[in-house]
Amino acid sequence: MLLEESCKQDKEERDQEIEADQKILDLVQAAKKDQNAFYFLYLQFVDRIYSYILRRVASHHDAEDLVSEVFIRAMKHIHRFDERNSFAAWLFRIARNLTVDHYRANRTVWLDLNDENFTLAETLPDPDMTLQLKDQLRKLAPDELDLLNLRYTARLTFVEIGQLLGKRPDAVRKAHNKILERLRLNLE
Repeated sequence: MLLEESCKQDKEERDQEIEADQKILDLVQAAKKDQNAFYFLYLQFVDRIYSYILRRVASHHDAEDLVSEVFIRAMKHIHRFDERNSFAAWLFRIARNLTVDHYRANRTVWLDLNDENFTLAETLPDPDMTLQLKDQLRKLAPDELDLLNLRYTARLTFVEIGQLLGKRPDAVRKAHNKILERLRLNLE
């Protein structure tokens, strides 16, 4: 009985994801015909893009500037978007490329773990555990931090991250799980 409920819940979640993806594709098609319709895509993604970029550049001002640039570029080049792919992955690719360019130009950090916006402390009850986790995160490679940011800050699926990074979803999931396992082992 429990297995049936779990399968039913999984199916409902997949149906909701498909419906949400179709809604985004409908918005993309409308934006390709009328630039004013792009505003609705902006509303769908602005908070996620801002959070993702802020984690990477650690400055509200820079994050706001980069978010603006992301949406300007996306609106300008929306006709290039291939609707067989994920719009979220396409949009986050633009955001990722812009933040990489910003990082190279300004030599800023990828993720400021001391920034007040770093909210892991709110989810971990033990302050010592929070400090240990921040210490372990500092030891991760930039691409590993980026993967965690894409998954947890940007809330992208493994399929979307795979499209963004040019990797298979299985490889992304495996890399993600290895990072989490290594963090878990180092925190024990």
